[in-house]
Amino acid sequence: RGSPNPNPKPNASPDPEPSRSRGPPRRMHPLVRDLYKRFLLVGREYPTGLADVRARAKAAILANAHLTEEVEIKRAVAKGRYMVREMYAVMQLKKYRAMRKRYEE
Repeated sequence: RGSPNPNPKPNASPDPEPSRSRGPPRRMHPLVRDLYKRFLLVGREYPTGLADVRARAKAAILANAHLTEEVEIKRAVAKGRYMVREMYAVMQLKKYRAMRKRYEE
């Protein structure tokens, strides 16, 4: 009937690094969230695989997480959408080459 922890520490902090303040969680801009979803959709059929595309997209988004002005965010999203279009073009080229190889002699 005793306490679950016989030797409780009075000032134990659950955070191993109490000096590091994380603050409130940041919310992802809706345009950035949409771009990330586009990367994942294209990544399903991308030659290097979904895991690689997800890792690269996440790294790129985190690299630009410091942007706060709407114009800068829109410029970065436009660059990301360009990359999605390029990835789609690579996929189409791969499919075309596979089809051509099948029917050539």
